[in-house]
Amino acid sequence: MLNNTEKIEKNQDEFEFLEKPSEKKAKMKDFLEKIKNKVSEKMSLKIFECGDIVGFLKSKGEKIRLHGGNFCNNRFCPLCSWRKAKKDGYLLMLLFSVVQKIYKKELIFLTLTAPNVVSVLLESEIKDFNKSFERLVKTKDFKNICKGYIRKLEVTYNAQENTYHPHFHVVIAVNKSYFTDTKCYINQKKWLEMWQIAKRNPKITQVDIRKAKLDDMKGVYEMATYSAKASDYLYSEDTFDTFYSALKGKQLITFNGLFKEILKEVKAGEHSELIESDGEIYNKQLWFNWIEEKYKLFRTDELSDSEMQKIYLDEIEID
Repeated sequence: MLNNTEKIEKNQDEFEFLEKPSEKKAKMKDFLEKIKNKVSEKMSLKIFECGDIVGFLKSKGEKIRLHGGNFCNNRFCPLCSWRKAKKDGYLLMLLFSVVQKIYKKELIFLTLTAPNVVSVLLESEIKDFNKSFERLVKTKDFKNICKGYIRKLEVTYNAQENTYHPHFHVVIAVNKSYFTDTKCYINQKKWLEMWQIAKRNPKITQVDIRKAKLDDMKGVYEMATYSAKASDYLYSEDTFDTFYSALKGKQLITFNGLFKEILKEVKAGEHSELIESDGEIYNKQLWFNWIEEKYKLFRTDELSDSEMQKIYLDEIEID
């Protein structure tokens, strides 16, 4: 690798791809202030230094990919949760592709909600969501159609009403005949009725259910997105305490049935042929450090001919 270690003076505005990590990094002081009394000194230091250095790969076609840096990996970190959401998105795209192309199943996206709750009830409400979902998946109608599912918890905050909205994003693998077989198909009205019964709450007024397409990026985003947005949990000291208490140590995403089996296969190195290349050849790595409240380019690594490579969706990470 050829290193250019001479300091490079360039304005951050010249690098549009820094906008999102800069936005997240700018929230780190507030985040550290709110969490410092809840974590060890060692973790506090990691959070303090998180994102001080970030690296991006640059292709001949001017495509940019985040690829390296120092990160704290704390669940509530604004920068790390954004980075993990991107990784989760890559993994989900692979899983969905395997389900549809290899196992010849279709996918449906289901969103399960309930009325908002106040802060003191959030943790118990999340536990009730888990129990209610267990009741739902044990119903005859659900078991009849489901070949596997992924369930993701998300919590949002309503600042005007000072209430919290936990809900589940669920993707379900079904047979291709699901949409034409009247004995199996479940319409929206029936899904609502099933969830009202499982949640034991007739006040629930809606569920969202729709067929997923292979390139349904909206559905992937909803499954991969943060379990809680930094703008919500950093709203105040009280909201942070509520989110932290309710989500700390909780399993936020679960894989079941066919999806669980596919995860094992991916871990074993199978299905690599479905990891799509973005078609770019990356020949540079740009390194930035956080100075005076902005990222500044301090080093460019030129990749030699032997090091030039097509970068695949290598951000896939399986916990």
